Amino acid sequence: MDPAALAEVVGAPVTSLVRLSGGASRQTWRFECAGRPLVVQCDRETGLDTRPGMRVEAVLLDLAGSAGVPVAEIVLTDTP
Repeated sequence: MDPAALAEVVGAPVTSLVRLSGGASRQTWRFECAGRPLVVQCDRETGLDTRPGMRVEAVLLDLAGSAGVPVAEIVLTDTP
């Protein structure tokens, strides 16, 4: 994961970028952006969040959160 490329996507400098272990199909990284702790997941093969499954997961997490289920806030996706 290139911190400069990630900073371009999130629109602010990225610090403390660390790859987390686990996950067979995705890379998971933690980082800070403007002092806020965040996590990014990427498809292992392309390095981009382009898999339909990840888009569906984002929608489902949003719906679950709207229904009162405690879920992590989704800050940004590549879904239009």
